[in-house]
Amino acid sequence: RVRVEGEGAGRWSGIPHGVIVYNHASNLDPFILFVACGGHRAPKFVGKKVLFAVPIFGWMSLALGQVPINRGDPKKSIATMNERVAAIMSRWSRSVAVSPEGTRTKDGHLVLPFKKGVFHLSQQMQAPILPLAIHGAFDLWPPSRLFTGVGEITVRALEAQPPLPPLPEAEAHASGTAATDEARMRLQRTYVDHFSKQRDKPAPYTFGHMAEDALYVGVAVVAFAALKSGCWLLLAAAGFSTESLAVLFAITTVSITFLVHHYL
Repeated sequence: RVRVEGEGAGRWSGIPHGVIVYNHASNLDPFILFVACGGHRAPKFVGKKVLFAVPIFGWMSLALGQVPINRGDPKKSIATMNERVAAIMSRWSRSVAVSPEGTRTKDGHLVLPFKKGVFHLSQQMQAPILPLAIHGAFDLWPPSRLFTGVGEITVRALEAQPPLPPLPEAEAHASGTAATDEARMRLQRTYVDHFSKQRDKPAPYTFGHMAEDALYVGVAVVAFAALKSGCWLLLAAAGFSTESLAVLFAITTVSITFLVHHYL
């Protein structure tokens, strides 16, 4: 269950679109933001390119217009973000969502300092930064757990931060400017002040959680084995050779391993 405190995204009702930022607490965050922003205001997400290679999940993300970036090539990432985000905002009047931390937290605390890409994007698009604070998501799905738990997540919209003044084209990709650093520190203080007043109490990982995860894994293994056996029989009946089936099984196994390693 997701509970929205205060006005939620309605706090930004006079703003047609912007760069929505959030504390990246768990893999539940995209679904939480969808609910918190309302289906009609749901943003497009900016994420690392490797996630878009995950079978099914990544392909669906690409089909839905999410924005992949290559973090190993900062210049190309900035150019890709600017081009794709400009189309999203101008053509569809939709917001984009990106975590200023750049990665998911490993201990439930903010990952500081924030990355500068969010502020360059806001400045380039002349779109305000719209912060959301998520409480409880880390406890429901920390990195130590394979599957999410059940509980309540609270979301609060914080004060919007206006974009920095536009820079000349020659300086558009410059990093480390005083204005960018000031905007970054201001957003960090906003989050730190908010979470210092409303601290989350981390939930312990109990034996019950271990048993629950083991049950989920067991069910997944049985379902996968049944699906594999059924597909194997159907493909064999269709005339596929044993070598082709072995290659198909190997590709499937690698894909599932890739999914578990990079996404869960």
